[in-house]
Order: sequence, then structure tokens, then C-alpha cells
Amino acid sequence: QDLRLYPNPTKDIIFIEHTADPILSAALYSIEGKRLCQWAGTINYISIATMPIGTYILEIQSSKGLTRKKIVKL
Repeated sequence: QDLRLYPNPTKDIIFIEHTADPILSAALYSIEGKRLCQWAGTINYISIATMPIGTYILEIQSSKGLTRKKIVKL
């Protein structure tokens, strides 16, 4: 899947750029695997401003499947 997250690392907003199928849903997980946030529908960005500094996994579901990307909050 052609998916780009930027800026990464970030302090606030992560933009999601995708050229393939539309995003159906997304979820943010702690590095330990606990789901912290979830979004439904087509999204172009998420805010992690309220999250503590650390590493997270963003899981993105499209009609082509599931993609997981690591993001870093500064």
C-alpha cells in the first residue's frame, strides 16, 4: 500500500498521504499493543498532541488490507 505519514517524528499532527484506496479506519496503539484512539472514515491527518512522548503504532485499514506504521511523538 502506498502510504506516507509525515512529519515523523512529530509533536502534534501526523498527516496521512495515500494514493491507493481510501482509508476506511485508523487506530493508534501504544508500543505495548493497547488501543488508545480510533477513527472511522476517510482521514487525512490525526492529532497526537495530548499523547505522552513516546513511540506508537498507527494501524490503517483500507479495502486492500491493513497497514501498520510506527510513529514517534516528541
